[in-house]
Parts: sequence; structure tokens; C-alpha cells
Amino acid sequence: MGDNQRGRGDGRSRGGRGRGRGRSIGRGRKNNSDNPSSSHQNSDGDFSAGRSRGRGRGRGGRTIPSGRNLPRNESHSQSAAKKPPPPPSSKLSGPPKKNGEKGAEAHTVSELERIKFTKILMNFREDDDRDKMEFSSDLTNTERKFIHLLASQLGLTSKSTGKGDDRHIIVSKRNENKKKTTTGGIVREELPVLNIGRGGMDALSKHLHRFPPTHTEDMESRETGASLLEAMQQHQSNNIHRLAETLQELNAGTPREAPKAEVKVKHVDLQRRIARHGYYQQRKTQQLAREYQVITNNRAKLPVFARQDDIVATVATTPVTIIQADTGAGKSTQCPQFLLDANPEANIAVTQPRRISAISIAERVAQEQCLLSDQHGESAPGVGSLVGYQVRLETAVTKDTQLLFLTPGVLLRKLQSSPMLAEYTHIIIDEVHERDKYTEFLLIRLRDLLPMRPDLRLILMSATIQTEVLMNYFTDCSDPFYSANPPVIFSIEGRTFPVQEFFLEHVLELTNYIDIEAMDEAEDGEVPPMSMDQLDAALAKLVGIDDIQAKAALPKESHVTVRCAICGKGFLDPAQLGEHIATCTGFDDSDAGDVIVSDQGLEEIPTANFSTPGMYKFLDVESDDNLSNNDENLEEYEDYDIDAVQEVVNYPFQDVFKYPIAEEVEEAALDKWDGVGEFETDVVQEAELSPKQEKYLQHYQTIHDDDQIDTTLLLEVLHFINKSSVGEGAVLVFLPGWQEISEVTILLESTAPFNNRSRFLILPLHSGIPSSDQRKVLRRPPQGIRKIVLSTNIAETSLTIDDVAFVVDTGRAKEKDYDPHLKTSTLQPTWISQSSSKQRKGRAGRTKAGVCFHLFSSRRYLSMRPFVESELLRTPLEEMCLMSKKLNLAPGGPEDPDGIPAFLSKAMTPPHEKSVTNALELLVDLGAMLPETNDLTTLGECLSVLSLEPRVGKMVIWSYLLGCTRTASQMAVAMSYKSPFVLPPASMRRDAEIAQLKLSDYSESDQVTVLNAIIKRDQLKKTSGEGGYRDWCRRNYLSPSTLQMIADLRRNLSRELSSLGYADPMINGHHNRHDKQHALWQAAIAAGLYPNVATRQRGDVNFSTMDNRKAKIHVSSVNAVKGQPLNSKCQIPDGETEFVCYGDMVKGSHFFTLSQTTHLPSPLPLLLLCGTCLSIHPANDEMGQYSILNLDDWIIFQCRTDVASSLVVLRKRLESAFWNAISDPRSGTKGLTSLEQDAIETLGTVLKSAFKSAAELSGCRYLSSIKCQQIWPIFFEVGLYANEKTSGTCLLP
Repeated sequence: MGDNQRGRGDGRSRGGRGRGRGRSIGRGRKNNSDNPSSSHQNSDGDFSAGRSRGRGRGRGGRTIPSGRNLPRNESHSQSAAKKPPPPPSSKLSGPPKKNGEKGAEAHTVSELERIKFTKILMNFREDDDRDKMEFSSDLTNTERKFIHLLASQLGLTSKSTGKGDDRHIIVSKRNENKKKTTTGGIVREELPVLNIGRGGMDALSKHLHRFPPTHTEDMESRETGASLLEAMQQHQSNNIHRLAETLQELNAGTPREAPKAEVKVKHVDLQRRIARHGYYQQRKTQQLAREYQVITNNRAKLPVFARQDDIVATVATTPVTIIQADTGAGKSTQCPQFLLDANPEANIAVTQPRRISAISIAERVAQEQCLLSDQHGESAPGVGSLVGYQVRLETAVTKDTQLLFLTPGVLLRKLQSSPMLAEYTHIIIDEVHERDKYTEFLLIRLRDLLPMRPDLRLILMSATIQTEVLMNYFTDCSDPFYSANPPVIFSIEGRTFPVQEFFLEHVLELTNYIDIEAMDEAEDGEVPPMSMDQLDAALAKLVGIDDIQAKAALPKESHVTVRCAICGKGFLDPAQLGEHIATCTGFDDSDAGDVIVSDQGLEEIPTANFSTPGMYKFLDVESDDNLSNNDENLEEYEDYDIDAVQEVVNYPFQDVFKYPIAEEVEEAALDKWDGVGEFETDVVQEAELSPKQEKYLQHYQTIHDDDQIDTTLLLEVLHFINKSSVGEGAVLVFLPGWQEISEVTILLESTAPFNNRSRFLILPLHSGIPSSDQRKVLRRPPQGIRKIVLSTNIAETSLTIDDVAFVVDTGRAKEKDYDPHLKTSTLQPTWISQSSSKQRKGRAGRTKAGVCFHLFSSRRYLSMRPFVESELLRTPLEEMCLMSKKLNLAPGGPEDPDGIPAFLSKAMTPPHEKSVTNALELLVDLGAMLPETNDLTTLGECLSVLSLEPRVGKMVIWSYLLGCTRTASQMAVAMSYKSPFVLPPASMRRDAEIAQLKLSDYSESDQVTVLNAIIKRDQLKKTSGEGGYRDWCRRNYLSPSTLQMIADLRRNLSRELSSLGYADPMINGHHNRHDKQHALWQAAIAAGLYPNVATRQRGDVNFSTMDNRKAKIHVSSVNAVKGQPLNSKCQIPDGETEFVCYGDMVKGSHFFTLSQTTHLPSPLPLLLLCGTCLSIHPANDEMGQYSILNLDDWIIFQCRTDVASSLVVLRKRLESAFWNAISDPRSGTKGLTSLEQDAIETLGTVLKSAFKSAAELSGCRYLSSIKCQQIWPIFFEVGLYANEKTSGTCLLP
């Protein structure tokens, strides 16, 4: 027998190095002629895994004991964690592949080369003079692979051509003007047939019988343009009135300009303001003198306090003051107070980039103004008196408020009612370096406003402010006001507590994460045996073993590449180390001997989850059925190793112990840092990387893609911090998003000693969690407990956690970008800027010396952007364009010097011209703007007030005519916020999908799924209390805080609609007459979201958008759940077209994904309510029975001529009704003509009939009466329909 077969004992041995009798599965070895069954050679000369039974030692494997002597209540299945998937660089044998070797991963390209290639492609992409570029043929196959990946991420096409030494890459830009019809051509026999059902045809016939078409309508219903042609012919025959009448009738359903609103000037009671200011000043300086003196002494310790008089004097005489103060100087809390105390007549607005920042700083300032202190039995004024805040959905403001903290978006809203901001004397914009779109818009407006209001004072503050850029922004403008009044800059140093920083090359050496000597030996010597990670992946692929659960034997010492910092064990690669750390007790028990155990009578214990960098691709992973359907971009990647990537991405996630097997072991306490003096290490920190550090980086970047978060290294750093320091200094870890926060939280709660709650407090910090939970991170934990805060970049600015001593900076952030070339959003993790890195570093050492560990190299730091780009460059601009018109800041047309493009070009960093053009085109297509002047229409006026994305806002407006406003408004606020579904641990993913599917009630709609969750939430709040509600959320993988926010946003939207004159969407009325009809919901969704519609035909897997992009359903969608019709090949009949509406399309690394999707069984809502032009032409069939309906030269159907003509007439009347209704929203449909009212009622009947007909044709599950009965009782139980009762029968037509 060969080496891979022997085993002794009573266990089952897989692959060997475990003693045991039974089945052995091992890696085949070359020249093993004694055991041909255990290995075989494939056509490429590689050797695969085989399996055999035998006795002896298998090499490189593991033994599975039979289960005896396990800890109590622990079955064998929990005794060993599943292995993490192999890192992407791992192949099925030998050490990780290097750049240039066959099968090497793209991240093995050197960091310098990756940075260089990125800059080259970025420059090419912005060069309008070049459409194609060619790389030289001296690139390695790995470098070509990297370029293919990078080109795909940037929306470019790439292809390798040539052979051998002449093989090279050509990168080109896409043709974005392609547009394809749903059928690929207009041949009548091949066009799908539109079916609206018998009920729909009868309704159309009755409507036209009651209101016969006019002559113009009749002509246009036969062939588009026929009436105009006839009128022109009559005009030539001296019938001059006929042409004018025809044009007027044809334009009845076109957008109309909104009337100009009158702006009311707000009155300021200055005397009352001064009197109340004096009261509060006297209260703190006299009645609370002792307490105020203590507070003042503490404030005086802040560096900015020494500059108080200078700041006050400068602001008094200078229109623009720029304050650059290091983190910890106290600028955010002190500068507003300086101005408040010195100016009794002051009314100060301070913008903070986030809600939590505005609230927490307002509370801190109120405390320092003694507003939270009781006095002689009199209750404290509190926040909302002299000092207040106003953020979305939360306000603490009174008439006494003279210092108001608010978000930039709220201040922009104030500009609508007060364009001159007459009520304010000072505007402070804090953290101006973040460059969010609202702050950028404010800067444009304020720069124009200051010359008109010379009494207004503008103060710009930040720790990493671009002082030169800001100075030039004001001094280089053409207005002479700034030449006479140039800005003044204050530069204030922060606290003197030093913060040491270590980069990746230092971290690797400090933690001994990589044994570079062992790796060098492995490269020169024998190839190490296959790791169990690699073996499991091979077996799963080759012999179909899906769940190999066993405990890995340790590799031979000569092949160790990484070591555990707790117990000193060595491992082949970080993947093995990751599994070990999760259950490490601190003891090296590798020589504990063979123990025979039994699993009889033991119960299962709950397990937690642990995953590796593969989890970061979770949101891009398709279902198993779709794995073979690669994106069209990837088909050109001749160097792209699809199988290797999918092998890692689709490897099953792992279960680990929730608690360690043995008792926790205290880590060594030798020479621990106490927070005083320098954090001493043996690591050399020089400006240039040493050869040793270069080697560390080279080996690390070979085995790990540094574009991904290395949770194993992060855990090692936390262990290093814990064993090398004393005290309770908090640790602040910066992570890209909630997914990573959740993963690291699970990891820490499953790892000793961090799962000991008496020693460690693990807190997440994310903008999506409730304010009460966010405030927890500000509190100091009890003595003896170390706080570990896992945060996104929300902790970079303003939010000060005083007890942070250590910062771990992963250097990554998830940024949603906008690609003007692709006209779509992109969402990809990206490297932060240097200024953000500095901000993160500054979070440590607020009260004493601190330490910052960067998990990226110093070389990477130098290549980072100096500052964050303006959000105007990273987001669609429809909202900004609407705001420009709403505030009358850009009254001109698109080509005028006072138009929207010219106004936005005045930004500190102007947005891309294509971004502005794209936004204007979309708003014109939506009917929100007039094409020639860009003036707002009546619809645009409504959309500028609603806090919704324009398309979603139009969905709500249409719902008033369709009679489903309550439903549409709730779906709209959910779409405007974020999904309430939480990302579950990997082992619970299927359970979460089932829960999501049940909530959807097989509606094939994300909007309906969330709607059902909101309605159920309202029901449980009334019947089961908070405990029952939270338990239901837990079982259905829903976030209670997100559902609460959506519920609050409903009230906000109701207020906005009421201010426009619309009825409250949540009350019963004519606007909710069809609130039980799914067909009407779909019509509202389609009317708003168009042209966000994708199609496919039978046999297709991917969808095609209007501009012919191939896209997939995003994995977060209920339609991406395995088994859902839209997640598999299209099964509709031949010749038919399947439609899906989507809220957003995002470009990922390799393909486009559609989120917030709803399946449309019938295309009728698109033909009647969407697009700019529905044309009709004879089909030229022999019998003359058919006509062709063509929507925007894209969606094309054939239809019976009489039905097609009736639909064209109905659409024209609906357009007229829509514009008349929104011109007078207070009257609703009552203000319409009887013809228009009848057209709207006919619309409802036709839509329901078409929906039923299409559902019957496709076997849609909507028609199950059982399912129908499950959706609607929820509504009536909640009490939202007080006057209606469910009949217990199918509610669909």
C-alpha cells in the first residue's frame, strides 16, 4: 500500500497523518505505482485526489475520532469546525503560485505594478480622444489577468490576442449608444402577442362607447401621425384652424410648467433673542457658577480654547474663516460656543455630516452650557432650549434655540423656505473635507450668497481640510467681494499625546504572522503536502463530497508558514490558522496523544459562524444553478481563471465553537505597554522599506489578496494588542461595512479570550443602528473590561470615543460611485484617502498616547488619494438639478450661462459634464423638466419637495390615480432607505431565504416583500408588544431598527405630500380604493421606475436592459432565492417576453446586478403608463387584423387592431388626466372631467384583466387562492382598513 492508505485505530482517516483504521482519502503522489487507485494523472500532468480503504498512516490528512470523551453536551459534529475555504491563491498542491506561474491569482502581481496599471487605465478612461489602447506583450499571464479584472471593474472591455511571446491585451471603451428591441427585430410573425383578457376588451369597448374618440383620436389610433398629416394637408388648403386645433389636442397630455411659488420673508424678533440669551448666560455664570467653573476649567485644557479671542475677533470682521484644527483640538464643540457666548444676537447653524454627530455634539455643548443641570428645584432646560439639533425624523428645537446642530440636507431644505437664510447670522460647516453632495451644494450657494448678505459669517472647519483649495475657491472667483475680503485661516494643533503608527510590513513582523524563513525553505525544497483546505475543495469537486467534517492534523514543522500568537503552533497557511484561532485555548495540545471517544447520548450545542475572505464576495455569488452562466464580459477573458475563483467563492462557510473547549488562558503580561510613553517594539520603522519588510509583503501578498479584509490577521493584531498592553484602553477597528462588522463580531464572540464578557465588550457602530445603540460606544465600560468598537467610517469624524487607545485601520471603505459613461452606479470596496487614514489615526490617543495599526503597506498609503473626492463626482445628480431649479439658483436653460450645468460647474470640484447631461435627460424623460428651458413642470415641483429619488416619487404620484397610495407610499419609503433584511451567518442563509420567501408570499417582488414586513410589524406592535415583535424580527432575519426607521419615514412622507395638497396616503379614501389589487401595485411600480425595466426570452438566464446591458438579479433580492422563477432559466412560452422592473442597477466587479426587483406578468402597464412615445402602425398582415404597438422603439408587441387602437386612445386620455390631476392635487380625481375619470376607472379594470390573463398563461403562483388569502388578512388585523373585512376568498380578479 502507498503512503496515502495506511491507518491504525478505530477512527476514520482521510488523507493520512492520523492514526486510525478505516477509509483513507489522500492526495495522490507522483510515481506512486503501488497505489494506482489513489491517484491519477490528468491531461495537464496534474495529480488529483483519490480514495481508498486501508490501514496505516495517510500523509497530510486527519483522523475523525468516533466521538468518545468529548466535552459534555457536545456531539462529534460540533467537536471540530469546518475548514475555511482555501485562500484564492491556493491551488490544489504546493505553495501558493507566484506572479507568472500558471494558475497564479491576480493579487500576486506586485503592489507597485498593480498601482501602475490602475493609474494607466483610469487615465485612459477619462481621455475622450482615445477609444482603444494596447499593452505591451512582455506582461506575464498573471498581469494580464489583473488587467482583465481591472478593466471589467472600470466598465472597459479587454481581450487578449496573439500567441506565445506576442500575446498582448487590447483595452477599449464600450459603445454606450446601443439600443436593442425586445425581439431583436420587427418581423410581425416573430412579435409577441399582447393579451389583455376578455374583461379588458369589454372594458375598453364600453369606455369608448360612453366617450367616443374625437376625429384626432380616431386618426392617431389607426396610425401614429395620421391626424397631423391630415391637418397639414388641410392647412395647405387654407383651413388654417385645423392644424392649430390638432396640435392643441395632441399636446393635451404633455408636461406643463409649474407656477412660480411666492417666497415669504421670515420675521426675526431680535429683542427677544437678545433677552433669552442674557437669561441663559446669567443662569450658568451666576446661579450655576461653581459647576460652570469646573466645566470651563476642563474646556480650557483643549488646544482651541487658547485661540478663543482670536477666533471671535476674526469672525466678527471676516466673511469667511477657515479653521484647520487637529483631531482632539475641540473645534467641533468649542468654536460654536465661542461665537454664541460673544454674540447675544447670534443665531448659529452648525452642519454635521451625520445624524449621530449632530445629536451627540449638541448634547455635549448643552452640557457645557449647563443646560442639563437642575437649579433649585427648577428642571433643566435641556437640549432644545438655547442649544438644539434638527436631523431627519428627529428634532429638538424651540424659539429659544440660538445654536442649532443639523445635517447639510436639512439646511438645504431650509433654503427652500428661506433662500437668503435671513434668520441666521453664522453658518458653520464642520468636517468640510468629507465633500458630501449637500455640503458641496451649500458651498456653491453660500459663495454666491455672501456678497448679497455681507453680515452673514461662514466658518469652515476640519482636521484634514484642504486649505489651499478652499482659499482658491473663494479668492479665484470673479466676484470682487472676495478680493476685498479674503478668507482667513486658523491652524490649531491638537493634543500633544503621540500616536504611533505601524503599517502592514510592521504588523506582519510584530505578530510573526508569516514565517518568511520557512516559506523560503518551502520554495527551495520539497513541495508541502496538500492542506485539508485544498483536499476538501478537490474532493468536493472530483468525488462529490459536499460536507467533509474532520479535524486537520498539523503540518510538518518544516512547512510552517504562519504561527498562532497564542500558543505558538505552526500552520501551512492563514486559512488553517484561521480555523485554529477560533478554538485556540492557549495550550499546545498537539502531543496530547490518541484519545478514543464516543458520541452516544450527547446533545448538540449551538454553533456560531466564521468565514474567510470568501464571504466578502457573498453579495456577488449566484445560486448554484447559475454558476455556469458567466457574464458576457468574462467570455473575453482568455487569461481569467473562472474555475479557481468560483471554487473559492462557492466553498461552504464554516461552523466553529461558540466557546472554547478549555478554560481561557491569560496571555503573557511581560513588558506590557501602559499607555504612557512610547509603544516599544523591536520592529524597525524607516522611510524606506527594508529587504526584510519587502519579503514580508511579497510573501503576504502572494497568499492573500490585500484588496480583501484579512480577518485572520485582524484577529492576530487584536491578540497582539491584548497581550502587549495593560489597562482598559479601547480598541477601535475600522471596517468597510455592516457585512464585515457582523463577520468580525461573530469571530470575536467565538474566540478566546474575546468571548469572555467579563473582560471584553464588543460593540458595533454603524449609521443604520438606532441612536441609542450608537451612543453606547461613547460610554466607558466598567473597570477591568476592554471595549472593542467595530465601526465603519462613521467614527472617523466628529464622534469622539475618549477612551480609545488603539486603532486598527483596514484601509478599506465601501463607496457607492456613479459612472457617467455607463450611466449607472457602482458599489465596490475601495482604498480610503490619505486624509481619511489620518483621521482614523487621530481617533487614538485622545486622552493619552495611542497606537494605530494600518493593515496596508506604507507604499499603498503613498499611492492613496490625498483627499476624498466630492460626492458630486460619485452620485447621480437628479436631486441636485431639481434643487437648483426649486431654489431658483439656475433659472436658465441647459446652454445658458445661468443654467443648471453652469451652476454646478461652480462647485469646488465640478461634476463630470456627462453626469449633468445624464441627469437632465432623465428628468426630461420623467416629465419633471421641460426640454428647452429645464423649467420644472408640475410633476417636477412635486418631486423637488419629496425626500424620494425622482423615479420613486413619480411612482407615489401615479398611485393617487391608480388608487393604491397607501401601498405605494410604504413601498417608496422602503426603497428610499435600505433593506430591512440583515445579512445572516452563512449556516443560516437558507433559513433566511425561506423566511424572506414566506414574507414575499410568492409575489416575486422585493417591494411587496418589504411591504408585508412593514404591515406585520404594525400588527405585532399592537398585539404582541416589543418583545414579541423583536422575536419575530429575529426569526425572520429582519432589523427592528430599520423597520422602525421605515415606519418613521412614512410619517415624514405623509407630511411632505400633505404640504403639496395631496391626501394623507395612510387614511382611507378614493386614493386607496384599489389597495388590495396587486395588478395596480405593479402598475404604480412600472409607471415610476421606467425605464428601469429588463427583459428576457425563453432559455435566457440574464436580463437585458434598455441599453442592452446584461444583468443578473442581486442575491439580496427575493427573486434570487433558489427555486424562484427569475433565478433560473426563463421558462415562458416561445416568442413571449418576460419583464422585470428594478429600482437600481449597480455595476459590480464583473457584471451588473438588479436590486429591488418586481416581476411584471403583463407588459400592459408599460404600454399605457410609461415612456415618451407609444406608436401604432398596421402590421400589413393579409387579413388586416393586427397592428404593431411600439414603445420607445424598444418594447414592441402585435395586437388585434381594434384593441390596439383602443389602447392608444386610452393612453392619450390617461396622460391628460395625469397632468390635470397633479396641477390641482387638492381636488384629486374629483377635479377631472367625466371622460378622464372614466378613463382612470377603465384603466383599473383593464390592468386587472391583463394581469389575470398573463398569470394564467404563465402558471403564475399569484392565482393560488390559498396564497392570496395569506397576504391580505394582515392588513385587516392591523386595523388599517377599519371599514373593510376580508371575505376569505381569493382577492384577485
